[in-house]
Amino acid sequence: MTALLEVRGLSVSYGGLRALKDVSFSVAPGECFVLLGANGAGKTSLLRCIGGLVRPVAGAISGNGLSLLGLRPSAIAHRGIAHVPEGRRVFPHLSVFENLSVSWLRRPGGPTLPDAVERIYGMFPRLAERRHQLAGTLSGGEQQALAIGRGLMNSPSLLMLDEPSLGLAPVITRQVFSQLNSIRESGIALLLVEQNASSLDLATRGLVLANGSVALAGSRDNLRDSAFVRRAYLGL
Repeated sequence: MTALLEVRGLSVSYGGLRALKDVSFSVAPGECFVLLGANGAGKTSLLRCIGGLVRPVAGAISGNGLSLLGLRPSAIAHRGIAHVPEGRRVFPHLSVFENLSVSWLRRPGGPTLPDAVERIYGMFPRLAERRHQLAGTLSGGEQQALAIGRGLMNSPSLLMLDEPSLGLAPVITRQVFSQLNSIRESGIALLLVEQNASSLDLATRGLVLANGSVALAGSRDNLRDSAFVRRAYLGL
């Protein structure tokens, strides 16, 4: 089976400083692949590189067997890869409906804008209730739901999320992770970047990034049971 996403030997530098070094992994259809790492580990750089916002100095990135290197972010989105950035990044002075609308891409055979919006409202009923409300007045959990909804507007095959639990209370984090699990069960693969080790409960496989390199990789159980993760992320 062709991987939805394949990253091989990826290295990224900023002004001579190495952010990522020789990172490799793949994401299969329908799975949740978790990238666990502390601040500064290179997680955001990795997603930005996959999404076409940063050019690597070495390595390869492909989606469904086709190279993604050199493509504009919009072209990568058309390939079925959506990116939900860190910090939610909603447009605070636009309504919920307008935030969703600006994320829609017109594609031959794709859903119409009204159909796409109604699909998101069905997944996140609270957004339907707030459809005319300015995004900047939403709670943190509602803003995160809106950010995820924007990423889902074009029915991606892979949804990349950069620390969706950041700044949220534990009870809201559990709600967000429950929503993400439902999204994966609907058939959309997830590439979930987190420093919250409870994200491993969602994982099928994953890896741990440390100082821009892969420190550990394996199945959910192997990662959760490793001495490194238990000591560094679970406090055990």
